[in-house]
Amino acid sequence: MVKPFPVVNVLSVLIVVFALAMLLPFCVSLGYGDAARHAYEKAVLITFASGATLWVATRSRQAELQTRDGFLLVALVWIVLPRSPRCPC
Repeated sequence: MVKPFPVVNVLSVLIVVFALAMLLPFCVSLGYGDAARHAYEKAVLITFASGATLWVATRSRQAELQTRDGFLLVALVWIVLPRSPRCPC
């Protein structure tokens, strides 16, 4: 049986790491002074807050992941992390 809480715990750490990785383009945007900095600012804050909230909610239920937990984790990462807005073209 898949244990969802340890999987969500690892997913939350990956979400926080993803938010920290978005700081580089945010800093570049600040350096150039373009209007995208507002979008990066909101995206970093929302991503970090959601990952940290999930981590706090699941940190007490850490466990060793099994193979099928890994499959669920990979599927969730593919679904959750690359959520970008669609092009209006």
